[in-house]
Amino acid sequence: MFNYRNKTNVQTPNIIGPDNNLQNNNFNTGIKKNSVSFWTRTSKETGLEEQKLMFEQEHEIKKFFASDVIYKVRIEIVQRFSDNNSVETEITYANTGNQNLGNFIGYTFRNLTFNNSFNNKIISKNAEIRSLGNNRGLFAFNKDLGTNIEFDLASQDSSPFAWKLSSNKPSYFNGSKSFYKNNSEANFKNIFDQGYKTSPDPGIGQSFPDPKLKTIMMATKDKPLNIGDTTKLVYSTKFNVTGKMQPNIKLNNDLIDQKPIFLENNVEKFLLKGSWFDYKSTHIDFLYTIDDNNTNAAKPLFSVNQTELDRDAGINHDWQKEINISNLTPGLHRIRLLARSFVKNEDGSTTEFQSETHQVEIYIKSEATTKPYLSILAPASDTFPDSPYQVSSDKLNISGFWLDSDSKKGNLYYQLDKGKKVLFSQDAPNVTPGRPVQWHLKNLSIAHISDTDFHTLTIYVDDGTGSDEGFDFFLFHRTKGLFRIVAPDSIDFGTIHATNKQHYSCRANLPGSLGVIDYRPNKQSPLTLSLETGELIYTDTEKKEASSLKSSISYKNQFVPNGGKIIIGNTKINTGSSNITWTDFTDHVENNLILNFKHPNIGLNSSMLAKKYQSSWRFVVIETNSI
Repeated sequence: MFNYRNKTNVQTPNIIGPDNNLQNNNFNTGIKKNSVSFWTRTSKETGLEEQKLMFEQEHEIKKFFASDVIYKVRIEIVQRFSDNNSVETEITYANTGNQNLGNFIGYTFRNLTFNNSFNNKIISKNAEIRSLGNNRGLFAFNKDLGTNIEFDLASQDSSPFAWKLSSNKPSYFNGSKSFYKNNSEANFKNIFDQGYKTSPDPGIGQSFPDPKLKTIMMATKDKPLNIGDTTKLVYSTKFNVTGKMQPNIKLNNDLIDQKPIFLENNVEKFLLKGSWFDYKSTHIDFLYTIDDNNTNAAKPLFSVNQTELDRDAGINHDWQKEINISNLTPGLHRIRLLARSFVKNEDGSTTEFQSETHQVEIYIKSEATTKPYLSILAPASDTFPDSPYQVSSDKLNISGFWLDSDSKKGNLYYQLDKGKKVLFSQDAPNVTPGRPVQWHLKNLSIAHISDTDFHTLTIYVDDGTGSDEGFDFFLFHRTKGLFRIVAPDSIDFGTIHATNKQHYSCRANLPGSLGVIDYRPNKQSPLTLSLETGELIYTDTEKKEASSLKSSISYKNQFVPNGGKIIIGNTKINTGSSNITWTDFTDHVENNLILNFKHPNIGLNSSMLAKKYQSSWRFVVIETNSI
């Protein structure tokens, strides 16, 4: 946005960011402060929290005899957490103004300073940054705290187009100077410079050219961003607090992202690979188990050494090793891997330290038989009464595979507890008999289950003859947790044939249910559902212009302009109850939410000016006592 205000060469644009306050009555270019919002929710896929920060940057040019020119971009930053201690950050840049942007680049910055959370002592001088190797990204470590953070900048579909290390400050949002410079290690040369993404990599565990630089700067590829268009930047991080005495090992992503890894039944060796570092020992041993969660019974896999200099610097080392799986039977197997080191104490005794345990799942295919075979693999492959799958939403997504050596088709069914069998895939093709065929059962509703008892979902496959059938079961129970909104994707206020100089009111219509599911145990207060509205915008794609509709919203005795917040209502609870409850607000909204507006084109022929106005609104739920 700043380059539309202070224009420079297209190849070296000026930039600013949210920590820069511009003067001259234009404070929105760095950040439009009233646009900032922060959201959290529980992921349906992982059951863990997701966070979203959203704000706008805007440069507006007032016109006295024409529509205002508005350059505006909405930035959404989403963090998704996983159970392996990694975080995926997805940044979406959307053109929400009324002007096309001929050249657009989205930037993001991450400072790599380590802080002691107990006394806020900044110890950035002890933070060192090294390469992950092969232009994959970098890792920063602090040997005094025993911490390590990795930045994967190459594995995502929307990984940064360019990345490099910048200054030792938390940000580079200056605005008074060009972000781009020639012959500077801390700057890109121009918008085509991809920095460390394409420059010769120093090698895994090695320093970048200027060790004083402590900020990662990342950028999307330069492209036009027309009205309504978006572009993304995605990267992932993994933060390890291992303690400076423990060895740290990592498996490559291709081993942990696939659950499980399918192997033919004649495979005898399986290759494990990853990286390791250790702050205290020059020698570590790798150990493993197969189908045994007792790591005390782990067998030696191999041993490695490092120099004292590598030890003191916490240098990452690559490793790989094959293990023998020739004696494993067809089916699912779990390989667990850990490392240990021994440190001599001042009194001459020796202390053993172990890394965290990593797990790889492999599935050895069976030799196909004439009887159909089926296996459930996700969201969990093995569930038992002592380890059922925990569900925190009202839908299940189940997948797996089936195989048959002589049938061309198969029928798949599901059965919930002792209910009837329901066909969900008829005549599924078995193109190559004897090879696994994937199946998916998506968005199976369990909203009717309000208890936390164990429940069984059984998946069946038959070959159409009625005589042969394979099956697998999935044991789950609902968990007590927080709460979530179930909401439709849109609110439709209909089509209005408007006449000049008249006011109109339109009642809302919801294409789906609106409600709140409350998983909280020992409920003490209701939940409050609200609706945050926004301006209704019409976009003329031919003229490349946008205009807003002057309107207001009323709900019962509330009356707010567009962009305001409506309180829909509170959930009903029985104080102290731990039952999962559903409060439906669909009828409340359809009967009481009204859009009021005046015809926007006084004196013009309405029949020639059909327009469709749209906006992004959000339903929000919070605990009543936190308002």
